[in-house]
Amino acid sequence: MAKIQKTLKTAEHVNPPAKPRSATKTAAPAVKTIRKVAEEKRPKYRQGTKQDILITMLKRSIGATVEEMAGAVGWQKHSVYGLLYGALRKKLKLTVSVAKEQRGRVYRLA
Repeated sequence: MAKIQKTLKTAEHVNPPAKPRSATKTAAPAVKTIRKVAEEKRPKYRQGTKQDILITMLKRSIGATVEEMAGAVGWQKHSVYGLLYGALRKKLKLTVSVAKEQRGRVYRLA
């Protein structure tokens, strides 16, 4: 019995019971750090990549069809669709507009 009590005392010494947090503490106001400001100024994609080439094509006033984009970077059509809907819309939060024209479906960045 004495051995059990001694073990319990040493366990409390090693792992003391948690103290309750006081409810009076308030969160510090959000302050933008220099790093966050620098990240906001940076483009969300690397310059000179195939993705950058396609974004440049989409920014033009005439836009680009999937066939034109696939030919420009040497990708297959399904890869271009993946870039349009996965990387541009979901990850980079860019608005891609589609219009049916004489040359086909034309994609543009809005």
